[in-house]
Amino acid sequence: MKNSKNTYIGDARVSDLIERAGIFHRQGKYTEAEDIYRMLDTFAQAGPEELYLYGDCLFENRKFKEAEITFRRCIMLKPSWSDAYCFLGNILYQLGRLDDAEKSFRSALKSDPASRLASNNIGNVLRDKGLLNDAIKFYRKALKIDPEFADGYYNLANALRENGKISEALQLYIKCLELDPSNSSAFHLHAALSGKATAKAPDRYVEELFDEYSHSFDTDLAEVLEYSTPEKLFEILARTFHGKIFENAADLGCGTGLSGEAIRPLCKKIAGIDLSAGMLEKASSKMIYDSLHKSGINEFLQEREHEFDLITAADSLIYSGDLNDFFRHSRTALKPGGILAFSLEIASGHPYELGESGRYRHSSGYLEELAGKFSFTILAAEKTKLRKEFGCWVEGIIYLMK
Repeated sequence: MKNSKNTYIGDARVSDLIERAGIFHRQGKYTEAEDIYRMLDTFAQAGPEELYLYGDCLFENRKFKEAEITFRRCIMLKPSWSDAYCFLGNILYQLGRLDDAEKSFRSALKSDPASRLASNNIGNVLRDKGLLNDAIKFYRKALKIDPEFADGYYNLANALRENGKISEALQLYIKCLELDPSNSSAFHLHAALSGKATAKAPDRYVEELFDEYSHSFDTDLAEVLEYSTPEKLFEILARTFHGKIFENAADLGCGTGLSGEAIRPLCKKIAGIDLSAGMLEKASSKMIYDSLHKSGINEFLQEREHEFDLITAADSLIYSGDLNDFFRHSRTALKPGGILAFSLEIASGHPYELGESGRYRHSSGYLEELAGKFSFTILAAEKTKLRKEFGCWVEGIIYLMK
């Protein structure tokens, strides 16, 4: 039970601490706010509102299990609080517990049938479960509750795109952009469905895509998509260089560490680079990398000069069309004689195409042009099957360049 806000913790009045924590929270200083809310909780001065904000700080600081406990305590004190159930569902979703997340979102909707977020988030869970038709119903319900809900149009468009309803998806991406012109992900996917080849996918799109995917990434790739590119990359490197050990490697777009795990036996030291915090957390738990960096590929490379003797990018460059900057910065980041190893999807046109998947395909002629332009020698260009998509193999090429 929370005591009076006029009581003191040490020399500080509880009401002043609550106000200070709120200021930190609004400023996005979640660590500072978390420390104060933790103190309030320790001294039994945190009611449901303080626990909600405390849990939010824990969530922002990616302390998901602790955040789950905090929100469950919040709900015990205020059992009909729809927003708290929604937030708990978001935490469970991040933890990959989709059934528990759906249950929490449905509790939120039961508490407040007019909650657009509850309907939308149930749709997100159902979409992740592969129940697209059911997901679409809940997205439409969220938009019926709030016809100005930009994210609702974006999520519904994504589900319709995956369900093959391209024409309606295009219209909904446009509606989303009318309401929220800053949604670069909607712009990217609208371009993909319209046959327009933009230069690269927005960082926001890539980061959000893989943050959402991180909880099931390894299982889906291995069991559903039959992904084996990292192992093939290892085999080509080992065969070409006869088991040579590279002194310092960079694994670009490292994800959860599948590529790093495969090539680790060939590397004395290896750094992992990814935009997704969720992916980096998974990679960190495997203890594969000597260092991990949350960064875009080009942003990371342009800060390095003659640092690596091996740079790998397994299924990472498929989110960029124009690869000039990648080759330019790789040339600088590699030591003289350093090796560039990467995979790409094969394009029928030149120089590259943006597919309906939101990923890019590149022509072999384009890669040959870039190799010549930036003084790389192509050591190997082996066609392979990268992964399955909708039951069909995606054709690709693995390149080694020096």
